[in-house]
Amino acid sequence: VRSVVVGQRFGVRKTSTLATIAVERLFDGLTMLGFMLLATTVVSFTSQLENLAIIAFVLFTVVLIGLFALTLGGSVVDRLLQIVLGPMPTSLADRVERMAQSFLSGLGIFRNRRDLLAVAGLSVTAWLFEASMYWVLAIGFGGTIRETIGWAETLMTTGVANMATLIPSSPGYIGQFEYGVKLVLNGALGIAESPALAYAILVHAVLYFPITLWGAWVWVQQQLSWRAIRESRDSDGERPALRAERDGGKAGATR
Repeated sequence: VRSVVVGQRFGVRKTSTLATIAVERLFDGLTMLGFMLLATTVVSFTSQLENLAIIAFVLFTVVLIGLFALTLGGSVVDRLLQIVLGPMPTSLADRVERMAQSFLSGLGIFRNRRDLLAVAGLSVTAWLFEASMYWVLAIGFGGTIRETIGWAETLMTTGVANMATLIPSSPGYIGQFEYGVKLVLNGALGIAESPALAYAILVHAVLYFPITLWGAWVWVQQQLSWRAIRESRDSDGERPALRAERDGGKAGATR
């Protein structure tokens, strides 16, 4: 949906927007991993948390290297793309090439160190604000949750819970998020399962409902529909004028 809205408002191809979303998710993951590692100065990893940290480190390192390689590969990437496109029908190859070039243009941030640092700083700042909400809710929750959760426990919980939701698998990340919170509260901090689960549900609700209602408001304001989403997918977010010009050119060529 975000790629459609950006395409409509700014005339950006959907694949370019998807590339920026991929970069955003990468920095989100690196920030969560950083939170977890910083928290280990106070909170000890369980075997599950250690395995999660190792998998995350390997995954995000590979993705980071891959995106840098795609951005800076230049002629090598172009040659590989042409090899992949070679066996395809011309019409399909043209479309795939446009999408690939659009995606690569969305990775342009990796060429600008200042923009890269700005994105990293914004990611850390945004997640620190969210972590502060975890801490405030823990204070309001009371009991063992309030007594146990400090700054390090908050960072660990934020990191693990959101790491569990980086790969979507259920609507609203229901179950994934709660499992991540319980891994820390119940597994690493020794808090009983019932209050740990209740706290996880509370945090998830506070995170989920405001942003979902806001998204519904944007959906109505932008006059979006599933039909518009499908049409945007088919056209890859091109400006209507550009698409009409291209289609007109094709029609002229067939006369």
